[in-house]
Amino acid sequence: MAHAVMAQQGEQAAFTSTYFIPFSMERNALRQVLEAEGVLSATQYRMLIELFFAHPGTIPQSELSTLLHVKPNVIANAFPHIDALMFTHRRESEQDARARIAAITPQGIAYVNESEKTLVAQFRITWPPRNENYQRLFRAITHVGHSIDKNIPPVISETHPTTHLIAALESIARPIEEETKTQSGYPIPECRVMQRLYETHMPMRIGVVANQLMLTNATATRTTKALHEKGLIQRLAHPHDNKAVYIALTERGEREALRVVNIINYAGSKFFWDRLGEGHMITFTQLNRVIVTIMKMQRQAQEAAELSNLTSID
Repeated sequence: MAHAVMAQQGEQAAFTSTYFIPFSMERNALRQVLEAEGVLSATQYRMLIELFFAHPGTIPQSELSTLLHVKPNVIANAFPHIDALMFTHRRESEQDARARIAAITPQGIAYVNESEKTLVAQFRITWPPRNENYQRLFRAITHVGHSIDKNIPPVISETHPTTHLIAALESIARPIEEETKTQSGYPIPECRVMQRLYETHMPMRIGVVANQLMLTNATATRTTKALHEKGLIQRLAHPHDNKAVYIALTERGEREALRVVNIINYAGSKFFWDRLGEGHMITFTQLNRVIVTIMKMQRQAQEAAELSNLTSID
């Protein structure tokens, strides 16, 4: 049924750059809250969320790395700080003395409950409560997230909606990103920049790319430098504005970008589209068109008059 709907709707089978935007929205909102609190990192908070979902049960430490799609050493290095805050408790496994079992403590539960209140305020800005498109997107994301991460109790959608949203988005984003990175051999920011340049088929200013992909300027600059050193993009300058540096795919970059786009589409189908019902697929397709329209409007006034005057600086 899902494939039939995708065939009818055509373009929605492609996991375009705009479908990464909800992931960026969630991560930016979470980062702002966690930086303001100054207590946990994003990885540590996601670990605590998984243990919160499992309460009153426990989770093997090794299983957390699988749930969060991060390396085991990242989990091992993150735990001492959470333990020191008395948010978690670990003990030896009864089956294997070398393995550790983790559980959330009452203090950890209290922290998640308090953080939910803070996150609600931040996410009301990021996910406008009166915008029906965003609310339908919210419901679709949590539906897909729960189908991927069975550890998320359905009741959490009612009691801790933003906590559920974080977990749901990450359960979608991490597998897609992991598959893309593994199959392409490129870091995710490089894949996303190549994907966007391939979609537009025209030179773009680095700042515009950063804005459209919701990357920080530092990440966009570092990423474009790496792509340039690999011979995948070329830099172009405006003859009357030395600060206006544009980037475009080289011939080799076009071939590599197409390969990356195909990998992203495969990962998107495997971990996203194939898990959506018809109604949710339509919601995401509609939202994608809205985002694309906004991007085009923002781009048009800024770039239209400049592209014809670009000259190579390579």
